[in-house]
Amino acid sequence: MKALIDCDIVVYREAAKAERDGITDPVKAIDQACMEIQNWKGLASANELTVVLSHADRRNFRKVINSRYKAHRKKTEPPPLLDDVLNGIRDRFDCFCISGIEADDTLGILHTSCVYGDTTIVSTDKDMKTLPGRLINPMHLEYEQDISEHMADYTWFMQALCGDTADGFKGCPGIGPKKAEAALDVNLKCKDTYWQVALDLFRDSKDATEDYMEEALMNVRMARILRREDFDKEQNTIRLWHPEQPEAFSLDLMEYTGYWG
Repeated sequence: MKALIDCDIVVYREAAKAERDGITDPVKAIDQACMEIQNWKGLASANELTVVLSHADRRNFRKVINSRYKAHRKKTEPPPLLDDVLNGIRDRFDCFCISGIEADDTLGILHTSCVYGDTTIVSTDKDMKTLPGRLINPMHLEYEQDISEHMADYTWFMQALCGDTADGFKGCPGIGPKKAEAALDVNLKCKDTYWQVALDLFRDSKDATEDYMEEALMNVRMARILRREDFDKEQNTIRLWHPEQPEAFSLDLMEYTGYWG
């Protein structure tokens, strides 16, 4: 069993903790971060681990497909030891990253592929619930989960309908968790796809425009954490989800390059 550690979170938390505790020695902060990584590995009962990070170039395809992505977040000074902790982790562990995407999408690609065999994601990020497979949240150990593909898809569309203001997509106007859950649960009876349920809600919303389909599609794409089938390693291209004809997006060019396949 291999643990896939969401290390963007560990690095920032430990650097911030060092600042709060008045720690100025970078080695001490790095040691604390390494201990936390090992603790997370232990929670997964794993004999191996891979540290997953966002790429150092900080390029992100989501900022291209949605100009509002994280644009409203208040800019604050990072913890003083953030870069020291990050570089220390890179020196001490087997780290994995992909230029053009963040750590959460990289986790999704690795977790749903056969590259590492049986894996467990260890992360506090709620978006990891949109991925099938084993998940451990160190902040809520009682919620250790083995998520089915059906439940992962359900959570993905719940997120698309409700939105995520922290990431800059609003979801469907007038739809909160209760209405989204009720609408998606109807899917089990009438056999509509989750996409059709979502599209109908966007079409019928009070703020609907002629571009309601594009708005629905953008929210669904923003809510989807990439999976194995969404990444072509040889072409360094990702598949942007679409119910009929997915689009290809080059991570080298950071632009659309036509239809997928």
